[in-house]
Parts: sequence; structure tokens; C-alpha cells
Amino acid sequence: MSTWEYIYIAVGSAASGIGITFLLILMCQYFGIDIFLHIWLIAVPIVLALFLNVFIIELYHKFKRKD
Repeated sequence: MSTWEYIYIAVGSAASGIGITFLLILMCQYFGIDIFLHIWLIAVPIVLALFLNVFIIELYHKFKRKD
């Protein structure tokens, strides 16, 4: 796996983490949850983005064509 492929996967995971963060903030506003009282909620998108990054890399290694 080349360095560029790792970079593409990391950027994609970071973009999805940003999207999940915006969804979380919108949901907190919709349901009236004070995010400053529940600051631990910010950890959810970070953990999901990291999990997604590792999961995609492992899937890529598993289904990568043998040369």
C-alpha cells in the first residue's frame, strides 16, 4: 500500500468525522442538549472517525489483489 493511499483514507475518515461532528451538533440543538454540560459527546465523532480509518485500512488489506 502506497503512502498516497493511506493519505486518501485518512482524509476520507477525517471528512466523515467532520460530518458526524456537524450532525452531532445539529442533533444537540434540535433536542435541546447543552453540549457544554455534556462535553464527552465530542469524543463520539473522534472515536468513530478513528475506528472508520482503521476499519477501512483492514478491509483494504484483506481484499487487496495479490500481484
